[in-house]
Amino acid sequence: AINAQLRIFDAHAYLMPTDTFKANDGYTGLGLIVRKVARGFFVTEVLEDTAAEKAKLTFGDLITHVDGIEDQALLDFSISNLAKALRGPVGAAVSLRIDRNGSSREVKVVRAKVESKTVSYSVFSNDSSVGYVRIRDFVAGQTCTGVQKALTALETLRVNKLVMDRRGNPGGSTREAICVVGLFAGMEEIVGLQSVELALPLRDWISEPDVSDKIRWSRGWVIDTNAWPLAVLVDGGSASASEIVAGSLQVQKRAWL
Repeated sequence: AINAQLRIFDAHAYLMPTDTFKANDGYTGLGLIVRKVARGFFVTEVLEDTAAEKAKLTFGDLITHVDGIEDQALLDFSISNLAKALRGPVGAAVSLRIDRNGSSREVKVVRAKVESKTVSYSVFSNDSSVGYVRIRDFVAGQTCTGVQKALTALETLRVNKLVMDRRGNPGGSTREAICVVGLFAGMEEIVGLQSVELALPLRDWISEPDVSDKIRWSRGWVIDTNAWPLAVLVDGGSASASEIVAGSLQVQKRAWL
């Protein structure tokens, strides 16, 4: 009921249950990211090194049945309800029915520990000079540090061009988003505030404490990413803090979207 009221004011606002919030530190389950659709739950991503990946679930699978849940009841489930149903003890199996390319099949998945991994990176196989950084969400104390480590590792591989993938990234910590932009944009203004009183002190957020209506972030590290051409991938699932990163980099002509 609370979430229904929130959506009246902001389609992206969502009151997160405490157990879901704590899952940022990891949880026991399958390792799926899904979107609710009319016929069930559409798999938008299978996390690496998870039970779902071992069971060969893939993007585009449609979950239409979960063992022990009536099909009609599943259609009434929220994503939070589904998450609770798919979690359980390590080693306990759950059976799913999925539709893939028009055919239905049963899949048994053995639950395992899912480690939170907000940032991953690799190098393009057909061009080792192009790096790839995937940011799944913006988690306080993790994401910006994770991006820094990824860029440091990619530099040692002689990468000099970068693709930042934030498709399906729903947002998260604004502080982390500002920090990520700062890695590429330096001390330019990243976020401006108008008629807003922050509950948190601004001193840790800005490079000039006297400027109370602007939030800034200094790069303050050694890799010159300004020399790297940058392409940012976004889609309809990129929202909130994710939009801050995309908008800031685009306005400052630092990236192609």
